[in-house]
Amino acid sequence: MKKSFQIYLTIFVILANLCICNEISAGNTASEDYHHLAMIELQESRAEEALEYFKKSFAADPQNAEYRLWLARSLIWNRFYNEGIGHLRHLQSQNYKPGDVLLLKGQASFWSGNPSLALPELDQAIEQGFDSAELFLTRGEVLIALASFSQALAAFAKAEQKLGDDAKTPDLLKDINSSINKIFKNRALCHSYMADDTEAETELRAFNARFPEELDVIIELSRVLRRNGKLEQALSLLQESLTKLPENSALLFEIADSHIKTGQWHQTRNFYERGIELASVTAEIELRWANRLAQIRNFPQAAEIMQRLLPDAAGKTGVKIELAWTFASMERYEEAEGMLLAVLADEPANQQAKLTLARIKLLEKKYDEARELSLQVLQHSESSDAKQILREVEAFYQNLSLDYRESRHERIAELELRVDKEPENFPAVFELVQELANQKQFDRALCHLNRLLCIYPRHYAAWLMRARILGWSQNFCCSLCNYEAMTCHDPENPVYYREAGRTAFWANEIKLALELYQKFLENPVYNRLHAALAPHNAESKNLSDELEKLIRTSQKPAYQRFEEFAHWFANARTQLEPGIACEIDEVLRALHSSWLLQRHFYLESQGKLLNQQRKPRRALNTFNRLIETEPANLEVLFDRSQIFCSLGMLDNERNTYNRILRYAPDHNLIRDALKKLDDDERPLLRFRYHSQQEKGRGTLATMRMHGSRLEALAYLNSRWRATIAGSTRYYRPGIWQGRFRSFESELSLAGVLSASTRLNAGLRDNRFVANRMPQQLSPRSRSSGFIDLTHSFNDRLELTLGFSRSEAYSNDVALRDGIMLDNSFIAVKYPFSRKFVLGAKLEDGRYSDANRLRVFSLNAQYDLTEFPEIFRLILSGERRHTEHTSRYAFLNGNLIDIRHPYWTPQNYRGHNLALQYYRDMSKIRIGRADKHYFSAIVSLGNDSIDNPGRRLDWQWHLDWNNRWEAELGGYWHDSDDWKSHRLNFYIGYRL
Repeated sequence: MKKSFQIYLTIFVILANLCICNEISAGNTASEDYHHLAMIELQESRAEEALEYFKKSFAADPQNAEYRLWLARSLIWNRFYNEGIGHLRHLQSQNYKPGDVLLLKGQASFWSGNPSLALPELDQAIEQGFDSAELFLTRGEVLIALASFSQALAAFAKAEQKLGDDAKTPDLLKDINSSINKIFKNRALCHSYMADDTEAETELRAFNARFPEELDVIIELSRVLRRNGKLEQALSLLQESLTKLPENSALLFEIADSHIKTGQWHQTRNFYERGIELASVTAEIELRWANRLAQIRNFPQAAEIMQRLLPDAAGKTGVKIELAWTFASMERYEEAEGMLLAVLADEPANQQAKLTLARIKLLEKKYDEARELSLQVLQHSESSDAKQILREVEAFYQNLSLDYRESRHERIAELELRVDKEPENFPAVFELVQELANQKQFDRALCHLNRLLCIYPRHYAAWLMRARILGWSQNFCCSLCNYEAMTCHDPENPVYYREAGRTAFWANEIKLALELYQKFLENPVYNRLHAALAPHNAESKNLSDELEKLIRTSQKPAYQRFEEFAHWFANARTQLEPGIACEIDEVLRALHSSWLLQRHFYLESQGKLLNQQRKPRRALNTFNRLIETEPANLEVLFDRSQIFCSLGMLDNERNTYNRILRYAPDHNLIRDALKKLDDDERPLLRFRYHSQQEKGRGTLATMRMHGSRLEALAYLNSRWRATIAGSTRYYRPGIWQGRFRSFESELSLAGVLSASTRLNAGLRDNRFVANRMPQQLSPRSRSSGFIDLTHSFNDRLELTLGFSRSEAYSNDVALRDGIMLDNSFIAVKYPFSRKFVLGAKLEDGRYSDANRLRVFSLNAQYDLTEFPEIFRLILSGERRHTEHTSRYAFLNGNLIDIRHPYWTPQNYRGHNLALQYYRDMSKIRIGRADKHYFSAIVSLGNDSIDNPGRRLDWQWHLDWNNRWEAELGGYWHDSDDWKSHRLNFYIGYRL
């Protein structure tokens, strides 16, 4: 029946059209004939033909308001919005059908892409009492475009109410263009946009069941299914639609987006590339692809597309904001911040820019700034992102206790099972790689990473992670080769140069490291500042003077000159003409990111260089200046922790470790270092044993001794350590063949007064017992001690002042008489460079038997190779003079006494050349870790009494399990006048 009716209607339309055309041909034309033809064309869905007839009908009767209204409507339907709005304004002036006119004006503004202009027209119609279903339906669509979803739902509810039950007849429900179906569709979309996914899924499924070919519903339903965790259903829905529309780019793009969730990021790339080939490529499509590239962590390619499209982009501000976030995701924070500050200078009320800047501050761990920006955003809108940032900031400040997770083995096991099933799942493999690297299982991490790079060649995140892991595993050569390849591929990315420079410093490739850092220091920011402002040189004397200072020869770094100019401008702004002041503002904003970048590269490279040159205190000051603007620079914080460790400032070391863990809870070194620090602060029990033998001319300097020592070390606080020790020694001197035993007790204190000053002091008491000698020959008990104070003058010169009282024994007589040496000394050490160090020492000693000793010694050492395997050349010499020489008393040819029974050279000079070999075999080469090393020194020397000598010193040290330590060492010396050897050993355990 319905089909017959449609046939009859078509025949009627054709006949009517022929009749009217005959009238027109006969010259009996009337405006209403054209109008009837136009209406017939509309019924046949031929909008362009209808518009031509509406124009003719209006031309024939221009005073007819109804004809003008239909002409305006037809113009709008054919997208001639401005012309249509012109007719509507004329009708408004006549107050003709104001409700219809306002509705059409609102639709014209909305369809032309100006929903904010459409809403007032629609609201005015409602205020004037017009309440048609079409009006509320249009208003709901406009509100969706304005992201006012709750109000849109209310508008759709009113539209449905106005339509009533008559609009829900079977025929209308089957017509996709009916008003009721438009309401159902828009309401379902609105729920999806509001993230009301449960309701959205129900309504979208219902609509899709009735209209399975509706593409935008299919796409939105797939998105809802993805958010609801029904990823397989979403992909199935899209794939089914793709079989019907195999060349539909929108479906291909949506399938690609779904694969972002599956982790099959190579599929994301494949489907996007297919879609781009099929679609007519527009800026919108390219920007969408750039956004997805950023989501799959291919940031450089995403940034390249955005930068290329930016000059001609319709919404430049939005593209700039997205580009800034992409830069920040690459850790290019300086450039990102500069772009957003420029946006906010032009649009101070741009809340999206403020929100993005807050997110970047959160990435940089600048929590106070992130909080302030988020609060500013919340003053203007109820932004869920701003609230999330505030929650993260509060979580950071409230998380005062550190969760010491000993192992992540369970998580690693879960990820490995998942990766076995889905080897192409990028997020799963990448997380597994990170977890393995955090556990220092570098070989396994690299194995997974290399397989991932076979599937995702040159993927930014994976490529960069491989270079980093190679560096962490001390495979510095391969790591630097990877960075070199990356810099060739993307020579403008500062992240590559910074990471490569750090790795070169770890590898002690200092020259290469400085070259890498220099890449972004070659064009000083103050030169660009001067070039930009030079045209205004003659307009202000003060400005001219300041610009002259910028390029004047100076030792100040580029970033500091820029800062000084900015400081001058802040104070002198009111004295400059407004136009010049605005120009300077723009130039300073434009160069802001370059200033930050050069500040970072200069201070980090200089701090590392100073530390390598054995100037830790100056390095510390440099790092502190960098931390002012980069509080979460983990590399700098780590270097600071190592400096504090070397200086013995355990409190600052611990605080720095905790700070790093607040920013990076899974740092692959710091948790172990902090645990080691906890163990190192435990009391230490140590047992020592030594055996020594000396033989000089005849029997005068002959002594054999051995002994054991038990000591306990404990920290009084984080900078002061006390040692209590007791030892037993056995002496066998060579003149009268006696045997002595002594008990020695010792109390010593070592502490750090400041980064530049440290103090050591100790007292010893030595008591002799069980002598086999006559009473008049038995040794006397004695006390000794020491104190020394060392101060570093800004790492340029280290000065030590000290005093010690020690035993002067080399034979029976010295032991018997209890001769002591009070020695005052001053020592200096001057580091000419990282490899070359010069030292000197002046001593003034007074013996308890009224003798005096003066010694001046000088030594120089030069490292021929780099850590961890060092060959060091040592040249030393000394001049020694004793006021009185030894005098001997004999009876019947037998020696009965010695005056000054110790070595008493006069005007003695000696020199020595030594070669040291040092090899660090530690598994982890940081300051706070178990140590394992070996050292040997071979030396040859001669002196003013022509007594050439040979000597070998050696030492082997091993720590294990954080608690145990052991050391074995000794020396062997051989010359004509003096022979000696010693063996010593100790083992210690921390309670």
